[in-house]
Amino acid sequence: MNWFALILLSIGHIITDINQSAVPACLPFFKKEFNLNYAQTGIILLVTNVFSSVIQIYFGYIGDKKNMRYLIVLGILLASLGVAFSGLAHNFYLLLLLVAVSGLGVSAFHPMAFNEASNYTGEKKATGMSIFSLGGNIGFAIGPPLMYFLIYKFDMKGTLGVLFVSLPIVILIQILLLSKKTKKTDNKKINLPIEFSVDKVSLFLLILYILFRTWIYFGLMSYLPFKYALYLKDQPSFVSALLFCLLSGGALGTIFGGILADRIGTKNTLMITMIMTLILNIIFNNLKNEAALFVFAFLVGFVLISTFSVTVVLAQEFLPHKKALASGIAAGFAIGTGGIGVSLFGLISDHFGLNAVFYIIEVLPVFAIICSMLIKKPKPLKIYG
Repeated sequence: MNWFALILLSIGHIITDINQSAVPACLPFFKKEFNLNYAQTGIILLVTNVFSSVIQIYFGYIGDKKNMRYLIVLGILLASLGVAFSGLAHNFYLLLLLVAVSGLGVSAFHPMAFNEASNYTGEKKATGMSIFSLGGNIGFAIGPPLMYFLIYKFDMKGTLGVLFVSLPIVILIQILLLSKKTKKTDNKKINLPIEFSVDKVSLFLLILYILFRTWIYFGLMSYLPFKYALYLKDQPSFVSALLFCLLSGGALGTIFGGILADRIGTKNTLMITMIMTLILNIIFNNLKNEAALFVFAFLVGFVLISTFSVTVVLAQEFLPHKKALASGIAAGFAIGTGGIGVSLFGLISDHFGLNAVFYIIEVLPVFAIICSMLIKKPKPLKIYG
């Protein structure tokens, strides 16, 4: 396992996902700045999810055919520029354009970065990939409180602050990693499959699992600020701290999920963690005690996002010779499709209230559990080695 390369890529992942999580975190500010309703904030979520996630499958497809490692740094740069200038937007439509630019950068980064990271994981694929994925979840955890700080300190122009963090990292990754040829970790000679019996039903079930997980995660991340801004008289410190607990729990859970999957298998990990999510999420959404809210926010994030790298590894096992495409499906298309579903929560909020959104979030783990029970791992048909 090449720790240096994985950590460097993970830092790039941090910066990229700071920008990805910044948009949902800024929704209350955008709502106030442009006098938006919930449906319009849902449109912002729709745009960011289409451009940041759904089209990752395209970048994954072309990434398997051509050497496009430069998309790693270009993606970080575009993601940062879009968010940086979103605070300077003069109208709603310009805001949507900047959100789309940022999302495009996120989409360009992820498939190629996951593909690059897979070259350095060694034999413990889930653990190695979890190190890279950890960066993304740290970024998601840092993004909301960072944006709250920048905006409250410098008003909406504070969004420019993300450039001071991202530009040095872009330069470092280009010089220390991408300017050199990829050096894969030295593994013992092992039997490698050249053909797999790809169970299309199981692959579809995996995508559904990721979709449901995304609905839960993005739903909580996007609508907790509205729920507690309403109940707690707009206390930004409380809301940002609650989101930080949720997202930091997800960051730490990523490592736990990778280690667990290498021990008990990917399928069992998917099922066990989602059962835990079901129980913890119901408790979390019905708590009144403030201290307990922070604890359960952390626990929900921990178990829910623990399978992020696990689902990417499983997708790569289904498509072993198209790893960038597999990453685009698992970390992009499936997550983005789930994100589009989350954008519908805006319409639900306008018509039925915020509580209806959280009732839906409580039920979603049941469907993910069913999917995890039905997934079958791919089996090799031909072997060489």
